[in-house]
Parts: sequence; structure tokens; C-alpha cells
Amino acid sequence: MTLGAELLFGLLYFCMTCANQDHFVRVIGLLHQSVELPSSPSLPSPVQEINWNFRSKEKSHKVAQIDNHQTKFYINQFNGRVKLLHNETTLHIKDLRMEDSGNYTVQFILIGEERYANFMLMVYEPVPDPSIMIVMEERTSHWCNVTLHCSVPTNSSPLNYNWIYKHTDSVYEDSGDTIHISLNYSWDMKFQCIVHNPADWKNVSKQERCNAQGPMEDSRKMYKRIWNLRCALTATFMVLSICCICLSHRCK
Repeated sequence: MTLGAELLFGLLYFCMTCANQDHFVRVIGLLHQSVELPSSPSLPSPVQEINWNFRSKEKSHKVAQIDNHQTKFYINQFNGRVKLLHNETTLHIKDLRMEDSGNYTVQFILIGEERYANFMLMVYEPVPDPSIMIVMEERTSHWCNVTLHCSVPTNSSPLNYNWIYKHTDSVYEDSGDTIHISLNYSWDMKFQCIVHNPADWKNVSKQERCNAQGPMEDSRKMYKRIWNLRCALTATFMVLSICCICLSHRCK
């Protein structure tokens, strides 16, 4: 085979691979829940045989075969968890497991032709209940610079974080597990963190108000500290004076 022929063959193979990938129907499943892979091809002639296959981690397995209206199930991974619906054109999987993620293909063998339907199943864990931790970083006389962190217990599935918060009629949105915001001391704001993956989501809310210290309150606190220090010095002076008087009497 010449170099040009090899390049042409490689290009054709690449195009066919891309085309096959484009025909995969993406299906989202939630751990321990059920899912259906429905195929509804237009079949012009009687179906002689139907084969359901599963491919994961470069290994291919036969899930089920229907021949002469007789159904056989294979691969122990799906033992007792799969059934065929709607004239065997839909694969129903219950009690989903993480290892059920992969590519599924149904093959319809007709008289003189074959037809296929492809599915890409992705199984995700449920999203745990999130929590919000608030850290006050800096206060001024009128503002609080606040950091809010949204987190969940350990979860192996990728998660996305979105924030919604509002003040009066204005609504703000942000993304990421941590946000930074400045609050006016007169604001009372509600923050909502939404944690989600393609199959599930949870949210948590927290009300926050900036308790900034105004100039009058700062002055009062400063005066109180000075007064406490003055009292402490006065008491110390009196104790020392009494000690000196006692010592002078003993010396006589």
C-alpha cells in the first residue's frame, strides 16, 4: 500500500470513528436509581435477532440476546438488574452502579440488513448536603469584607457550585465554591449555594448581616478600655502604697 493510500485509509477511518461517536445518545443515571435506554428505530421488515452489548474500559460484553422470541441474559454484572421493554427495543437497568457507566449498543438483525442504536450512559453519585462557612476578613465603619465557602463531604463525582444572593430588588449570581463580597453594615442579605452534577443537585441558604462598628461605638469602646486601664493602675498604686506603709512600721 502506497503512502497516499495509507493516508487516505487513515482519513476515512478517522471520519467513520467521528461519525459513530456523533451517533451516541447521552443518558444520565443516578446511583441506586433506574434508567432506560430507549431505541425506536423504524424497522421495515421482521426482526430476526436483537443483541444488546456493553463496552467499558476497552472490554465488550453481551448483555442480552433475543432470538426467535427467546431472551437470554449474559454478564453477571447485570444479574437480576436488567429487563427489556417495548418489544425488546428498550433496556431497563435498575439499582444503578458506578461501573454501569459505559457505551451500550443494540443491534437489530433484519432480513438482508442490520441496524444499530448507541448510548453513552454516565452514572453519578447523589450530591451530599452542602454547608456554608462564613469568614469575616475585614471590618470598617460601614463595610464588611466577607468570604463565603460552600462545601460538601467527600464525593467522587465532579461537582459544580453556583451562588445566588440578593439585596432589595437586585439579584446577583456567581460560580465556584468560594466567593468574596463586601457588605454594607445596613444590608441584610440571603446567600444560596447550589451544588450540582448532571444527575442531582442540593442547595443550602444562609442569612448574613454586617455588624460593622460605627464611629460612636468605636469611641465608647475606646473610652471603656481607657477607664479599665485607669482603674487597674489606681488599684495597683493603692496596693503598693499599703505595702510601703506596712514596711515602714516594721522598720521602726
